[in-house]
Amino acid sequence: MSSRLRATFLSGDTVYLRALVLEDKEHAIAWHPGPFPVNAAKAEEVLRDEHKSLSPRVQHLAIVRTHGDEIVGGARIWSDERWTDLNVTMAPALPDADELQAAALRLLIPWLRDEVEMMVTATSIASDQPVSIAAAEQLGMERTATLRQWLARPGGRIDQYRYEALNPDWRIEEPTDA
Repeated sequence: MSSRLRATFLSGDTVYLRALVLEDKEHAIAWHPGPFPVNAAKAEEVLRDEHKSLSPRVQHLAIVRTHGDEIVGGARIWSDERWTDLNVTMAPALPDADELQAAALRLLIPWLRDEVEMMVTATSIASDQPVSIAAAEQLGMERTATLRQWLARPGGRIDQYRYEALNPDWRIEEPTDA
């Protein structure tokens, strides 16, 4: 079912992104961005409310494994005319969640920055995700903030890093004194 919804321009070797559909309520544990899991009934309510509002400022996408069409995460994109905030959620307990998130970032950041032409594209990454951090930095994102002990993990808390990518076409060069 999912493969027929695959967007060719947001497809990679390991993941692709697509719009959420009502049938995705059964997989809300993977894509729902809240701090607590939701059941299928609540997920259906979220999906129906999202379609009713049709807010151009918010988009929700499913992150789907290319081989097997398993929903492994979700991306919530909030934007205005110049700024985009990207929130990527991965299914809990996936052994390759960091690699899958990095693959999703490699699709999303260039699309938002270069194709959609956002002035600023921002996202947050947990400090225990070295592959995603490396992908963000390889994409030209810069760490702009650290939220100390922001995220709960088994046995303690960890930092969350804030990354931003500036669109080079929007940069204004400072005048030099001649």
